[in-house]
Amino acid sequence: MTPELLAALGGAIVAILTPIFAMMRFFIKEFRPNGGGSTKDQLNRLEISINEINLRLTNLENKRVRRKNESN
Repeated sequence: MTPELLAALGGAIVAILTPIFAMMRFFIKEFRPNGGGSTKDQLNRLEISINEINLRLTNLENKRVRRKNESN
């Protein structure tokens, strides 16, 4: 291989790998909690909200069943 071919091949490899590594850094950064703004923090807040909603729905269903049983 000639030096020109090696340089071109090296440049092509760097050109391909640079955006891949940049995207990996971005995703790693987004999925680490950072105090509120990351995707991981948003997912954690959504999970907490969903759990609270499920708890409320369960409590409402239990009350409905109790009232139905009391009226019978």
